[in-house]
Amino acid sequence: MRPYRLVIFATGTRTVGRGKRQRRQTIGYGYMGWTPVQAYQEARLPSAGSFLYPGLHAVHRAAHVYLALPETHQVSVRTGQDRSVYRYYKHADGTITGYGEGA
Repeated sequence: MRPYRLVIFATGTRTVGRGKRQRRQTIGYGYMGWTPVQAYQEARLPSAGSFLYPGLHAVHRAAHVYLALPETHQVSVRTGQDRSVYRYYKHADGTITGYGEGA
């Protein structure tokens, strides 16, 4: 069973400036998907959780959980060696499309 990682891309807002010049600014950010279940022994503590998902089925389920969040617009599935395997895109109307990366 090969381990996979998730990279989630989202959009949020932050406040910049002070006083009368204070305004909201839209920013994009990315973060790694986290699972509390540790399927591989990469950490010191057995209950520490992991960034690795065991197999394609587990990473597919986790990708759809992250895509259900309103701020998420893209999820990338990657191998342990940081090679992109699959990419999910969420469109403005809420539909999700996915594309496999060429081998």
